[in-house]
Amino acid sequence: DESFSAKSLAVLHRLIADNAQLMFFHNSKTIYSIDQVEHLHKNGSIVRCEVSSHLYFNERGETELIGSSRSIEDRLLLEREKQSNEVKYRLLFENSPFGIMIANAEGEVLESNAKLLNIFKSSTIEHLKHENLFNNKLLQDNGYKKAFEQCVSNNKTIPLSSYYVLKNGRTIYLSGYLIPLDVNDGVVESVYTILEDVTHRRKVEEDLALHTNLQRVLMKIASEYINLDIAQMNENINRSLGELSDFIDADRALIFEYNWEENHCVCTYEWCDGSLEPQMPNLQHVPLDTMQEWIVAHHKGEMLDIPYVEKFDGRSKDELLSKSVKSIISVPLMKERKCIGFISFDSIKKQHTYSELEKSLIHVFGQILVNLSLRLDLERRLIDEKEKAETANKSKSQFLANMSHELRTPLNGVIGFSNLLIQTEMNNVQKQYTNAINTCANNLYG
Repeated sequence: DESFSAKSLAVLHRLIADNAQLMFFHNSKTIYSIDQVEHLHKNGSIVRCEVSSHLYFNERGETELIGSSRSIEDRLLLEREKQSNEVKYRLLFENSPFGIMIANAEGEVLESNAKLLNIFKSSTIEHLKHENLFNNKLLQDNGYKKAFEQCVSNNKTIPLSSYYVLKNGRTIYLSGYLIPLDVNDGVVESVYTILEDVTHRRKVEEDLALHTNLQRVLMKIASEYINLDIAQMNENINRSLGELSDFIDADRALIFEYNWEENHCVCTYEWCDGSLEPQMPNLQHVPLDTMQEWIVAHHKGEMLDIPYVEKFDGRSKDELLSKSVKSIISVPLMKERKCIGFISFDSIKKQHTYSELEKSLIHVFGQILVNLSLRLDLERRLIDEKEKAETANKSKSQFLANMSHELRTPLNGVIGFSNLLIQTEMNNVQKQYTNAINTCANNLYG
């Protein structure tokens, strides 16, 4: 179905001549060659073929040529498709929004893209190749090695959700998949790891959850204090301190009242983790001279936030360290622009840096306590006024009862003797006066 084109014949003639020269030059008896030429198809199209030629001396010493030709169009098409796919793969690999790493089954990194280098803050892939993944203790602790081994042994895609600590100490959170590659007879030869840095997304989700929990805690505390019975005040305040401490991850919560006249403060409420010893009995008369940092901030109506007590350069540092306090925050309780006390939250077991949301929650709780204090003061004044009114009314009733008794005794005499006088001989004027006395005395007697 095919015939050689003139171009193909010229190529063949040149190849034969070149091979013959090589054979004579090397004094060889035979030479093989494989070359690509173009055939002219009967439909006029050019078909690329692979020509295998065998040039040798026959037994008569003559040069003979044996050759075969086959179309390589399909192979060339596959090669072009492969090259195109490799280009597409390389573009996808290098420009992927996800970090991609390829490692062999032994954990040796073979290749990675720019996004992965950016995630791990590495300038070159050579840094990742520096050590075997399995020798990285962090990758053992965060579960990556286990997921890698499962991917290789089970020949299955394994989801991954983990963390990684960068060289600068910052922790990032990762999400992705480990995919088995180059599987021969069920044996995985390499693993394709796809990773995404979800640190920001995780932070947004945590903030959203924090907002939701913040609203829940505030609604619960506010609803409890709206119609709080004075008799239940201590119980509710202690419970609220516990709920608030649990929310902000504090180990101890204290409420103090300032006594400016006597220059000390008194701890009135305390909640602490069950593993800690209560400190309230030892905090009944704390001299203000040892709390200068607190007083300066609270007089201004400002919080005192000490995230790292060890780095704190204040007079109370030694006292805080002696109580194993790692972080502390205190919020002033302001009543009519005057600080009447403060709430303090201590972190004992681990350091804690308070977020703005947590500070807002503590501030709102402080305002709730101040409003509760104002309400209790008002209720106490109302109770006092009521008791005074009742006492006055009782005194009035007693006075009237006493006066009634004191008046009735002499009135009995007046009424009796006036009755006797009426029965005696008197002129009209005397009778008129006597009847008036008797009538008035009876009216007064009731």
